[in-house]
Order: sequence, then C-alpha cells, then structure tokens
Amino acid sequence: GVTYDHAGNSLRAMPDYRSAVQLDRGLPAAYYRSGKGNLEAGRFDKAIADFDAAVRLDPHYAEAYAEREYAVYLKHHREGAQPYGTARRVGEAIADDGQACRLHPPRTCLP
Repeated sequence: GVTYDHAGNSLRAMPDYRSAVQLDRGLPAAYYRSGKGNLEAGRFDKAIADFDAAVRLDPHYAEAYAEREYAVYLKHHREGAQPYGTARRVGEAIADDGQACRLHPPRTCLP
C-alpha cells in the first residue's frame, strides 16, 4: 500500500491498508493511511473513525490528530453545515490542533 501511496495513488492502496488492519488491529499507521485514503475519497465518517483508531493506539501520533481535525472540518463544510458542526466537535477540533502542535511544534497551529 505504501508504494501506491507514495506514487500518489492512495485509493489503489486502500485494499492493502484494509488488509493490514484486519491482520493486525494494533497498527496505527495502517489506520492513519486508511484514513488518508478515505479522506481523499470523501468518506469523511470512515476517515474520522480511522484517525480515531490511530490516535487511540498511539496518543503521540501528531499527523493523525491533524488529519482528524481536517476531516471533521471537511465533513461539515461539504455537508453545508457550520464548520465543525456542534460545539462538542469545535472543542474536539481545537483539542486535536493543540495536541498536534504539542507533539510536532513546527506545525502551523491555531493561535
């Protein structure tokens, strides 16, 4: 899957990532890459669930927090709702941004 991903074909990589998750549910990178593919395909709920799994398995996975924040934003933006939707989701998105910033300081962060 990584080979396809690096070649810019993350959708082709999806079956490999799904297989990796089925073989070993303890691989945060497999969930992260699956989330990226789902995000690219516009499957926001699946992407968010994948990023949830990645950060649950590795609470220091800065990229997964950042991508989950982005997936939540896109989901609500594309559905015509207010960005981030409910107040609960706003809090989660801000927390994701903060966690990503703490784990990977060079990242551009919310003020």
